[in-house]
Amino acid sequence: MPETADVVIIGGGIIGASVAWSLARRQAGRIVVLEKEKYTGRGSTAYSAGGVREQFSSAINILMSHYSLDVYARFSREMDQDIDYKQAGYMFLASTKATAQALIQSVALQNRLGVDSCIITAAQAREHVRDLFVDDIQAAAYNARDGYVDPASICQGYVQRARDMGVEFRTSTTVTGINVQGDRVTGVITSDGQVGTDTVVNACGPYLREIGEMAGVDVPARPYRRMLFITEEFSLSPNLVPLTIDMTTGFYFRDEGRGLMIGLANAAEPSSFNTTLDWDYLPTILEHALHRIPTVEDAEIGKGWAGLYDITPDHHALLGAFPERPNFYLAGGFSGHGVMHAPAAACVISEIILDGVASTLDVTSLAPTRVREGRLLHEQNVI
Repeated sequence: MPETADVVIIGGGIIGASVAWSLARRQAGRIVVLEKEKYTGRGSTAYSAGGVREQFSSAINILMSHYSLDVYARFSREMDQDIDYKQAGYMFLASTKATAQALIQSVALQNRLGVDSCIITAAQAREHVRDLFVDDIQAAAYNARDGYVDPASICQGYVQRARDMGVEFRTSTTVTGINVQGDRVTGVITSDGQVGTDTVVNACGPYLREIGEMAGVDVPARPYRRMLFITEEFSLSPNLVPLTIDMTTGFYFRDEGRGLMIGLANAAEPSSFNTTLDWDYLPTILEHALHRIPTVEDAEIGKGWAGLYDITPDHHALLGAFPERPNFYLAGGFSGHGVMHAPAAACVISEIILDGVASTLDVTSLAPTRVREGRLLHEQNVI
């Protein structure tokens, strides 16, 4: 007989693994996760900066983070997996009147939604990061609960607990097609054969659009390269350095081992699947780094890596299904926020699939149809 499953999840990164766990704990039946890499969590999850924060400017992103950080705070205990959650904080720096005003408004919204972020002075920002240049800073925002985690450990925690409940993870398995009859998906074609199913979850990050095309839907998400560089041993503080973001330029940095992680998106780079580290772009990053942290001139760059963001037109996730494919669910388009929103996304997607609607959080604003309908959201705190 042909193989069948109640749910097939395409993508074995942090999103696919967390969705599998969430569905399994609700006894959703036989669940199969398909991952093209040799190991789970080896795609975009492995190349994430690992930042987790509640400091967003849209209500739904704030609420998604608030839920997820609650989960991460107890993850090691409940999932029996250490995730190296360092609550070093996040700090946003505004050097223009416009960005300062936007930052103040964002913090006010965060406070109304139960987030303990606050506006701090330039001098207070310098207390968090020694040698920080603050002469041009008009306002800064800080939240001590924010910080960073180990994405690979989170993914493996979800994978192991999902396996304990019977979920099957198939690695080195490439999806080559999707069967459709009428308006419904009926199965997934892979390099190892076919799996019949009535429920498919597209959780494959930068490959969302390609998998969507196989199902006959146009997914409004595109892959973009993001690069990080790590210095050799270099310290800015005896304490943990918060993940600090210059809102005017997009330059950011945080501790990474004994060194410093620095990054800056190349706004001129087109969409691609390119994950080659571009050392020629490093001088541009260092130019902004030297402005904000002059002493970084003494640091040596030791290594770096590149990964892919799956970015939507409004930098918000796509959660749910298109009406023309009601059993083909999207869990992606996180635009760099997949690690910090994985627990919330997994929870609401399992509710949408099993109950018909999400009840833990109202995520109707994240419906995939919003883009083609022109109901775009706005998020200013993106990097």
